[in-house]
Amino acid sequence: MNNYNPDGSPVHGDYVQSNFRNKHDLEKYSPPKSNDPHDRLPTLYEVLNRKTQTPVDLWSFYVYMKDSQSAIDYLDFWLDVIQHLNLCKSYVKGLKTTLTANYRQRNATNVASAIPRKTPPNNGSFVSPFGANDIGNNSRESVGSQKHKSISSSVLLDMIMTENLLEDEDNNRLSSFLKGEATLRTSDPNVNQRIEELKRHSQSIGLNTGASSSNLSVFETQPENREINRISTIKPEMLETFIKEEMDSAQLKNDSPRPENLFVTRADLRSSSRKILYTYFMEAAEKRLFIPEYIIKNIRYNLETEGRDDPEVFEEAKEYVFKAMENEAFPGFLLSNAISNITVTSHLVRLIFGFFFLFVGFWVGYTLIFLNWNPKPVRAVVVIPFFIGTYLLITSIYNIDPVLSILGYGESKATHSGLIKLKEPFVRRLLLKRGLWVLLLTSVIAAVLSIIFALVPGKRL
Repeated sequence: MNNYNPDGSPVHGDYVQSNFRNKHDLEKYSPPKSNDPHDRLPTLYEVLNRKTQTPVDLWSFYVYMKDSQSAIDYLDFWLDVIQHLNLCKSYVKGLKTTLTANYRQRNATNVASAIPRKTPPNNGSFVSPFGANDIGNNSRESVGSQKHKSISSSVLLDMIMTENLLEDEDNNRLSSFLKGEATLRTSDPNVNQRIEELKRHSQSIGLNTGASSSNLSVFETQPENREINRISTIKPEMLETFIKEEMDSAQLKNDSPRPENLFVTRADLRSSSRKILYTYFMEAAEKRLFIPEYIIKNIRYNLETEGRDDPEVFEEAKEYVFKAMENEAFPGFLLSNAISNITVTSHLVRLIFGFFFLFVGFWVGYTLIFLNWNPKPVRAVVVIPFFIGTYLLITSIYNIDPVLSILGYGESKATHSGLIKLKEPFVRRLLLKRGLWVLLLTSVIAAVLSIIFALVPGKRL
């Protein structure tokens, strides 16, 4: 017996563990669906990216993988990798949003500082007996150092925004940035000095927090032409350090508390990647995937030894799982949800009752013939069991119910009621055509049987 969730979605088989218990949980892990009509059957890519509607939507495929294929771990892995990719995009987007706000604030500050201000006269002010120049030397040096640092930070920030290093839409550039392969080319010695400061600071923070040394040990600055340009590697940790320093600076200026957790941190990405590793690729993993061993070794090496957490780490396993689902599971899903509109249980029930009603039809027909029942029009009563029996048998053979097709519904395990509305335009048209053909075939067969048993001469035994 099936158990049902509070929203009406059934939980089929508690022995099958899955990451999603209902349709609403699944929607949080996937891109928004598209309402673009298709004049063909959907592809697996379209289903996984929620570009299709019922009965070939992602939730229906999820239920099919769990109940019919018992291979929900593979789909869970694919969805977890997509979630990790979205988390990486949120991380980069958060950095970009914060830097953009800082960039605009700096521009506004520069404009405001360009406005001349009147200096009030010094009337009766205290004058140090040791000399104003002596007491102000340290102060001027400190102010000059801060101003120098602020200018170099402004130039660096401007270069980061101009070079568009934080690209969250291109997956290749996203992985390249997270691997620390993004670079800036500059000939400004002040900017290069600022970059070196960020490298040292982020490196010390990484060592204090116990981050993987492989992520922090390589902060190259490649001299292409020492008198003209220098190519500097920009790592995500450096931008996090830069943002924190800018926030601390703004806190000192505005005397306001520094906001925390404005964006997803690199620690969140590491936690997400480790969760996938421990769930699907370790020896004692609860949902260990049966994929080629070399893929698992590559993933473990990149995560455990190289300290990587970019989406590219799981790309090979993701492609393998996708092809496995596409070749082994998806054809059966289309056959059961797009070509048919009845379930396996309904198929068996229709088959059994179809034979029963045909037996009743033949029994009534032969009884009326051998009793030589008159008037003969009474024999037309056999049309009822013949039609019902033929209808149930033909619908079980073709796995389609004409009445449900005409009404725009289909049987499904994905809902509490057992019925699901056909919203995918092409699938609905396809099932309607097949349903009308089944209805026509049923009517012809039932009519032929009824005419034969109604008009054949009777003979009383």
